[in-house]
Amino acid sequence: MTRYLAERTEWTEEEGAWTGQKVMAYLNQVVLVNNPPAKIGLRSHRELVTLAMALDAILGGQLKQSLDLLMQRFKAVEASFQEGGWSTARHLEIIPPAAASLTREDERHMATRAELQATKLRESLAKLQKAK
Repeated sequence: MTRYLAERTEWTEEEGAWTGQKVMAYLNQVVLVNNPPAKIGLRSHRELVTLAMALDAILGGQLKQSLDLLMQRFKAVEASFQEGGWSTARHLEIIPPAAASLTREDERHMATRAELQATKLRESLAKLQKAK
């Protein structure tokens, strides 16, 4: 990591190799450039993001946050076995969604719920019109 990120971070010999460096930076600037999510698959990508975030949390002295990230990943993997896929399991993780977005998860959830209600209302009204 030091070799690849030395040019991108403020680092001095006396501070040590890890000071000022982030595993997420290495992941995004080195690993994923050569191995994009489309090539390595969604599961491997999410695994790398989880590990990078957990390592950054440990390096930053945030042990509880790191343990939380790892435990949620553990739960997600377990749930993926039980359901045979990642459609529900991915929601158990604390990592950000794969696609960049300004919209928060709770905002997306609210908008989805509103659209579902609107669709049900339109269908109900259409049924009433046919019944008349």
